[in-house]
Amino acid sequence: MGLPRPLRVFLHSICICCWASTFLTAQTPAASETTPTFHATSRLVVVNVVATDHNGKPLTGLKKEDFELLEDGKPQSLQVFESHVPVRQSGPIPDLHLGPGEFTNFPKMATNSAINVILFDILNTPTDDQLYARQQMIEFLKTLPRGQRVALFTLGNELRMVTGFTTGTEELITAAYKLRPGVSSLLDTQENMESEDHSLNQIYSGVSPSGGGAANFSGSSNPAAPLGGGGGSAAGSPGAGLANSADAGGPRSMSQMMQEFSSETRLVRTDLRVQKTFEAMGALARALSGYTGRKNLFWLSEGFPGTVLPNREDSRQNVRNYLAIFQKYSGQLESAQISVYPIDLRGLKNSSLQSIGGSPGFVSSNRRDLDMVGSQLTMRDVADQTGGRAFYNTNDIKVALQRGMEHGATYYTLAYSPRNQNWNGGFRHIAVKSDHPGVRLDYRQGYYATRDDPGPADSAHRMLVAEMQPGVPESTMLLLRVKVAATESVSNNVRIDYGVYAADLAFTGDAIKHARLEFVAVAWDRGNKPAGNISQTMDLDLRPDTYKQMLNTGVPAHQELTLKPGDYKLRIGVMDYASGKIGTMEVPVTVHPPQTASK
Repeated sequence: MGLPRPLRVFLHSICICCWASTFLTAQTPAASETTPTFHATSRLVVVNVVATDHNGKPLTGLKKEDFELLEDGKPQSLQVFESHVPVRQSGPIPDLHLGPGEFTNFPKMATNSAINVILFDILNTPTDDQLYARQQMIEFLKTLPRGQRVALFTLGNELRMVTGFTTGTEELITAAYKLRPGVSSLLDTQENMESEDHSLNQIYSGVSPSGGGAANFSGSSNPAAPLGGGGGSAAGSPGAGLANSADAGGPRSMSQMMQEFSSETRLVRTDLRVQKTFEAMGALARALSGYTGRKNLFWLSEGFPGTVLPNREDSRQNVRNYLAIFQKYSGQLESAQISVYPIDLRGLKNSSLQSIGGSPGFVSSNRRDLDMVGSQLTMRDVADQTGGRAFYNTNDIKVALQRGMEHGATYYTLAYSPRNQNWNGGFRHIAVKSDHPGVRLDYRQGYYATRDDPGPADSAHRMLVAEMQPGVPESTMLLLRVKVAATESVSNNVRIDYGVYAADLAFTGDAIKHARLEFVAVAWDRGNKPAGNISQTMDLDLRPDTYKQMLNTGVPAHQELTLKPGDYKLRIGVMDYASGKIGTMEVPVTVHPPQTASK
């Protein structure tokens, strides 16, 4: 695999040593290697396009002149064109020559075609459907061709990586068998909602929810009496305080209030599920950003009712528009070139929404059908906005996975610098056309024209804190190489020496290059409890020769963390405040009891 010379030098260099911070302002001779010149360029918008024929088979061999790209109806000039086809085996991985105690988050595979991630969604899926989905996923994994790169993640209360990218089918199947169905505390199943509504209707119609006759709400124990203006009927009559005082507004208003409260509570729980779901997709984007090319994310889920598009006309009541949340994370999906393939785990249902494509309209008035169609609309919206494809109304999840992986394996990368340089946050529509006969093109339908601004520093810092939790997938937005060593002395210090790939950093300034970095290390014990942490902010003001050297050798830093004897997972992270990019690693470290001083 060909690597840029500065990256190759960085990975092979022995720059991970204890460099004092005073080095950063010293005038060190420039490195002898040729350093590339970086010029300020316009922002590039990358669009991955899947081209298929009328039979759904991939079309290869298309040229740049076969495509036309428009933004908001205006033609754009293509500055990048690449064709990607599946490869049977990954290319050779450069030997990084890592010594004892040295680690890196550099992606451990060469990439040319797309890589694939399966996200098994426990948060948004009832337990019963998880069992069937897991079995279908295992059957699919058994059919994987040799060399296919797949990673497996789960989404519960937190995002967890079950197994990283591997071409070993047996390893994936073993990991999938270990998946255990879970219960989502934020998910309201249709059965639970219908049971709750039925109970409320019986209570406020004067019938016992257990079916034992009328409910007696008379006398001073009637909780609705103050709301109903004093009850309004003789004590002792069945349901007197509620059922017979409709004119006073008692039973009707109490029933409505309870139903509204129940609906609002469900919406709040849905809001939390949506937030956690897109946060997980953002975490995946940060974890996958270091891998080049397209990433296909297969989201096995039952989703959530709502919409993520502006100005969606929706006839369903109590449906949220999650545009703001999706907009927040869509930029990360875009930057990481992630295409989402939602697969609905409900299987074949009697729905008016077609399996793929078709009209988004629906006619059913049943809430179960409306919520299901709403979730499917959301899945299709997410797929359309990321260049993937949604699968629903099918019981064969294995086939859906196969079709999705085949669909995203062959693609073309188009990139352009928008003629409209006004980054006002508005949505811009992308259209890709081809004169090739019978071709179908799948690509993301647009993007939000926001500036490359990570937002307030405190928001970026909170993101870094979230990335430091144990088990969270490593982020490759910043490439790191570290050396970790526990000193065998009375101090029990763990020494951490960093090297940060400088070309990933957003330096500012001309003659003097400025950057601000945050270095964090957190040690987690065997019970996943924090045992110690250290955080340090570094301000860089680099003269030209020092800047050129760091482009080759990396930005150095050193920290020491005192821990008690024991085994730990050391979570290491670096954040660039200017860009909001994060690089993280998780490495094992053992602290031995201090040696007794010799006499």
